[in-house]
Amino acid sequence: MAYFRSALVGAALGVMAACGSSSPAGTGGTAPTTCQPGATGACTCTGADIGIQTCAASGASYGACVCGDAGAGGAGGAGGAGGGAADAGPGDAGDASTLTTPKVLVSGQAALKDIAIDGSLVYWTAASAGVIGACSLSGCATPTLLAVAEPYPLGIATSGGEAFWTNNGLTGDAGLATGGVGAAGLAPNSGMILLDHQAHASAIAADPNNIYWAVDGQVSWCDPLGCTPAAVALDTAQAIAVDASSVYWTSAASGAVSSNVIGAGAATAKLLTPAGYQAVNVRGLVVSGGNVYWATPDQIFSCPSAGCLANPTAFATGQGIVGLQHPLAADGSYLYWSSGTTVVRCAIPGGCNGTPEVVATGQIAPTAVAVSASTVYWVDGASILSLPKPM
Repeated sequence: MAYFRSALVGAALGVMAACGSSSPAGTGGTAPTTCQPGATGACTCTGADIGIQTCAASGASYGACVCGDAGAGGAGGAGGAGGGAADAGPGDAGDASTLTTPKVLVSGQAALKDIAIDGSLVYWTAASAGVIGACSLSGCATPTLLAVAEPYPLGIATSGGEAFWTNNGLTGDAGLATGGVGAAGLAPNSGMILLDHQAHASAIAADPNNIYWAVDGQVSWCDPLGCTPAAVALDTAQAIAVDASSVYWTSAASGAVSSNVIGAGAATAKLLTPAGYQAVNVRGLVVSGGNVYWATPDQIFSCPSAGCLANPTAFATGQGIVGLQHPLAADGSYLYWSSGTTVVRCAIPGGCNGTPEVVATGQIAPTAVAVSASTVYWVDGASILSLPKPM
């Protein structure tokens, strides 16, 4: 989706230039002479990829362009928002044996709902604030606001240098007129609505080619270069995940887990959990290593991605999971999740015999979680924090 990324970022930077603002310099460009201290902006890396640079404390110039290889970070499996492995970014350096105090990447962000990462940035939705924000993985004093005044944004996913999110919609119109799917490049105010009239759009995932999202009564997908929605399933989904071949979702009504081949019509959707399976208040779904994992407020379950012949396996119990948008993330070796006042992990697929390994403790009430190759990121209250993975 490189063309879509370039179009979004180019348009936003063009507006900034037309208004007389200095935009950050890319490789071979001219550095701006003044900027707001701590402000971030897009810059061009080698090979025309997009990075980010931060204004110096003096306000005299932007710092070096930070260029990270785009990873597959997102909840719900490869390329989805919040889960899956991503390439190391600028916030990934550090020795986990000595860094035990979480780093606050950004704070003061009211109503945080979800996060997603790529190789350079962490993105988030702030629902009642109507904000889509972004910040370097190494932290930022002043976040970049990709979109504002959005009608209750919930889920977020990244792919190819863009962020994609769902707007759940305003209560006055039952989410019908203002529910939608948005997209943004890296520049401030680059957000745009791809689709409107998406009733109560909620969960979202992305892969290198498509985006997948839930609305009332349907799981939809499209290529964002020319988004014409098509149905993956005729079901109201609570959570969505995607891998290289299939889309997975949990039913908001029953908690059952289903899948369909990418690009196939709703008629070929199939149940993965046994007929009659019921789970209450399902939250989060990831796919990793040939298994799918999902959570209820106090348990995590697993099932082979091809389906369960018997009831799903109880992967962890007594967890106290409060996050609704992507409280689970996976990196191929471990499953990470928010639990009570902690962030924990267990090896996959085997589990940890009922005793998860603590990654971070002493939190207020962590919710959404994301992982890169070497770092764990999570939402806690009005802040986004990170720690190197345990050694």
